[in-house]
Amino acid sequence: MRHEEVPLRAIDFRDERFRTSRDTDLEGLIWSIKKAGLISPPVLCRRGRRYVLVTGWRRALACRALGFRKIPVLVTEETNELRLFLMALSENLTTRELGLAGKATFLHKLGRFGVTTKTLVREYMPRLGLPATADHLHWMFSLAGADQAVLDYVSEKSPSPAVVKALLRFPSADRRRLLPLLRPLGQNKQKQVLEDLWEIGRRDELPVRRLLRRKEFQRILGSSRLSILQKAEKIRQLLRKIRHPGLSEGEETFRSTLRKMRWPRDITVQPSPYFEEDNVTVSFRFRNREEFQAALDKLRDKANREELDDLFRGKG
Repeated sequence: MRHEEVPLRAIDFRDERFRTSRDTDLEGLIWSIKKAGLISPPVLCRRGRRYVLVTGWRRALACRALGFRKIPVLVTEETNELRLFLMALSENLTTRELGLAGKATFLHKLGRFGVTTKTLVREYMPRLGLPATADHLHWMFSLAGADQAVLDYVSEKSPSPAVVKALLRFPSADRRRLLPLLRPLGQNKQKQVLEDLWEIGRRDELPVRRLLRRKEFQRILGSSRLSILQKAEKIRQLLRKIRHPGLSEGEETFRSTLRKMRWPRDITVQPSPYFEEDNVTVSFRFRNREEFQAALDKLRDKANREELDDLFRGKG
């Protein structure tokens, strides 16, 4: 490699063959370059009259945002594109932790550069901390081929593989409709929303776009009084009710009973899953004898309430 100072206009930013990250948050990097300069130069290769970025995409973009005309770089004479891409892979693995979207992009591009499926599964997936199976590679390819909105969501929210797999079952247009509803929710609720939507669609032959056009959904989505989180939560509850009407009724009866009893917030009470059994689980934490005794006193008080029997009548 040789050191050069290259005009930014000589770099072809449209050529993303070696790009591995879609992270567009440059604020911290811009601040760092302002204070200390560009410490680690990007690596470039020549393609005709233009330069192509091999590593250092975010650094180059930050310099462009700062109005730099030229930047110091390292120019490699390497021409083998697979070796150049592996150079980018090595730098990324040593400088930052890759998210699921980044790993999917790496694997997909390695395949395009000629690495066989067998080699990807045996060598690269373990190196990326992924299950070394062909099935897992297949859905990673599906993620890499998803639209940018999905990749941004996966990079930003770091959902579990189960959530990503559930999301990828839907058509691209439906995914874009679902992302605003998923973002505010926790992982378990995201998975629940996707599973309920999928099962409702299969049972009622009702695509997502038609379901969300129904009046009860439009009333929630169009409300100016609800926050994004409140809308997502109400949509989640409505989907639950549509998929499991009996279960939803049981859950509401259970919650209503707890409200009537003014159940203490520091003591958790849970019915059996899907109200399949009559048992109820109660749990609480304590750090000493006094806290333990206080919790027992609260439970004794609730044991004398008539509403306690209603907790066992909420089966869906």
